[in-house]
Amino acid sequence: MKLDRRIMGVVAAGLLLSPVAALAQDAGATPATPAPASEAAGTGSDNAATPAPAAEGTDATPAAGGTATPAAPAEAAPAAGEATPAAPAAGTTPAPAAGNAAAPAQPIKVPEAVQAWAKFCDPDPKDQHKVCIVRKLVFNNASIVGSLVLRVDSKKGVPTLAVAAVPVGVVLKPGLRWQIDRGKPQVLPFWRCTPQSCESEQLVRPDFINRLRKGNTLSLTAKDVNNKDFVVKVSLAGFAAAYDNPNPPTFKEYTESLPK
Repeated sequence: MKLDRRIMGVVAAGLLLSPVAALAQDAGATPATPAPASEAAGTGSDNAATPAPAAEGTDATPAAGGTATPAAPAEAAPAAGEATPAAPAAGTTPAPAAGNAAAPAQPIKVPEAVQAWAKFCDPDPKDQHKVCIVRKLVFNNASIVGSLVLRVDSKKGVPTLAVAAVPVGVVLKPGLRWQIDRGKPQVLPFWRCTPQSCESEQLVRPDFINRLRKGNTLSLTAKDVNNKDFVVKVSLAGFAAAYDNPNPPTFKEYTESLPK
């Protein structure tokens, strides 16, 4: 079962599988990685996500005592009758060619509507009861660095599932620490990694939802390959309004409402 064609997969039991990719393509965003793969060399950890392979075609540096580098060929003298270009006058600087000056790169601005808490609902294909997603993406410039997704099922007795995600490249064994403001932290294991993110999940009770309503920030903390904290801060501003929205759009209506 899929709630939509690009974002979230839901297993037959109704559990959300993929929380991060919401509107990354629409926003022009790319997932971020907390640490370069080269830093993982020599750590010996089996828990870190697999580093990216080295670029193909790179020549190895020859060992000492190998074949000497051939001398550069001598420059050919100008043929008889050919004019030698005149040297520029003393104190003058050649003018740069038009259009060669590189303009400074401008940061990509992610629309506020994409950064804000969102809620959208669609019918379950099995029996048409409503299933809603309440979602917040966290950006660094135009790169997604984390997310929190709540899957709210209207069917009686189905608990709400919360899924937090951080970029790949974190060490998996310590798990992910969830903490609302200065409240008691909770460390939960990662349950899977996709090419875009590593995910931690829990079934939540109403008291967790109430703490999200009253809180300011949910901090998601993982360890990178250097055993340093990698922290994603999820703003809770706007969570209550989104969660309580009585007339949420479908996912299609939501995406169509965003700036193009």
